[in-house]
Amino acid sequence: MLQMLANNGFWVVLYLTVLLVAIIKIYKFNKMIEIDKNFKQYSENGQLLQEGHLRNVWDYSFFPGLSKIWLQSEWQNLVAMVSVFTILILYLVTKDQLFRDLLSVNFGVVIGMLLEGKKK
Repeated sequence: MLQMLANNGFWVVLYLTVLLVAIIKIYKFNKMIEIDKNFKQYSENGQLLQEGHLRNVWDYSFFPGLSKIWLQSEWQNLVAMVSVFTILILYLVTKDQLFRDLLSVNFGVVIGMLLEGKKK
């Protein structure tokens, strides 16, 4: 057992660290949901103004800072187009069926996303 731990110590520590971070994030998320559910705001005369608290979508992410940057930027279109272009190049080089299927699905998603962006 000790020899296995000595040989794979890095992976064990990495696995335990990822597990611990995930558990902490899940606990914080559940705590945030509970606090938001129990939130009540009253007016000066005691009338209930608001029950519950609504947050932005990025607050519910595991990494709220990155999620906020991603959702508020226009990078999604650029990343989607680069991804489709990369898959197209891979398909042209390899002629693999998998890349053709990926290209067909992702091309439709990118076109739909661009059309949805034009509506707003």
